[in-house]
Amino acid sequence: MILALIFALIFAIVFIILNSTVKICVNKFAINSINKKLDKCSYILIELYFLNKIRFLKFKLDSKKIRKIYRKNNLKQINIRNIKKYTPFTKDIINLFYNLNFKIVKLRFKLNIGTINIHLTTILILIISNIIPVILYKNADNKSEIKYIINPIYKDKNISDISLDCIINIEIVHIIYILIKILKIKRRVVKDVRTSDRRSYEYSYE
Repeated sequence: MILALIFALIFAIVFIILNSTVKICVNKFAINSINKKLDKCSYILIELYFLNKIRFLKFKLDSKKIRKIYRKNNLKQINIRNIKKYTPFTKDIINLFYNLNFKIVKLRFKLNIGTINIHLTTILILIISNIIPVILYKNADNKSEIKYIINPIYKDKNISDISLDCIINIEIVHIIYILIKILKIKRRVVKDVRTSDRRSYEYSYE
């Protein structure tokens, strides 16, 4: 009897997850790496809906929490070697986003970004500029509600200026899908880097 209840509970949880949608609302998010000031009205609201109707979970990040996350993951941690090792897999990353199924109800996005290395800045702009149109082509709900600008900054220092307002709906099953795909790409990157390092080591002793 207990075993049957456990299986029924597991089945119910899986059923709810596979039929649930995440609604993400980003409001007045605007921050740059120089003054790191964030609008006090900024927030990120995440809501989970069962069958797109019944809300069963709500989570909100206010400006203080967003600022803490931003400081822990600032641009100073970006390394050109870490970016370059992913460039052979750019096509895989673009295809990953292309196959992701979600709805962008609203998007206002502006990104100005620069790093201490011109090549790194160029790579970042290239990747971002290729990914965004692919995402919008399939998933933009209303083209008139979509606006974005991406600009490089060449000043030999790490700098970023981000502005974002958006509403996105995505099914949990697709989030699981993209996480699995990202893990696979990451494993391939690690394997490729290890193989490359091994070859360099062998050549150094020839």
